[in-house]
Amino acid sequence: MVAFAGESYFVGTALRPHDGVSQSQSFRRFVPAVVSHGVAYHDSPVAGEWWLYVLTVPQLANGRLFGRGDVFAEDGRLVASIWQENLMRPVSGRPPA
Repeated sequence: MVAFAGESYFVGTALRPHDGVSQSQSFRRFVPAVVSHGVAYHDSPVAGEWWLYVLTVPQLANGRLFGRGDVFAEDGRLVASIWQENLMRPVSGRPPA
């Protein structure tokens, strides 16, 4: 579940502060491409408990983004970290987003 949750939200999170640009414009206005993706497990999560997934994208510049996510257990333990690097290229003939 942790690996699945970490895959598809970095581009949308990176674009949230940018008016007029959203992940729904993928492959029409820009093309995202995953360069690297990783998951590190720090502790064992307990099945059946709620998890808090904190997602941030501290870098979106020059056609690249870097995002990370932290997964916390109900008791506050950090159980996993997820990171991803993406390329963000404009569709040919359009200016960069």
